[in-house]
Amino acid sequence: MGSQTHGRNGRYNPHLRIIATSSCLDSQASQWRHLDYVPYRLLRKKWQGHLLIILRRTVKTHKMDRLVAGCYTRYREGFVTNVQKGDVPSQYQSLATYLAQ
Repeated sequence: MGSQTHGRNGRYNPHLRIIATSSCLDSQASQWRHLDYVPYRLLRKKWQGHLLIILRRTVKTHKMDRLVAGCYTRYREGFVTNVQKGDVPSQYQSLATYLAQ
């Protein structure tokens, strides 16, 4: 995961770059499963929920509690996610370079 505070146009636009797998652990079957499809709406809501929980646990202030509550109200459909399907880079260095950009 890498953080960035600007977009391509140079304007302030804080965002995170995250590399995720297209598979998951099925705990009931105790096996790794490939996912052909992840509902975009679900991804947006899960991303929002996990990020805001981490913020609330990390910064334990009333101001953060208000900010988190405001995010749930303002972004009812979840946070924006830009999903791009791609192959895993052949070398770890290219992945590190991508995240560092």
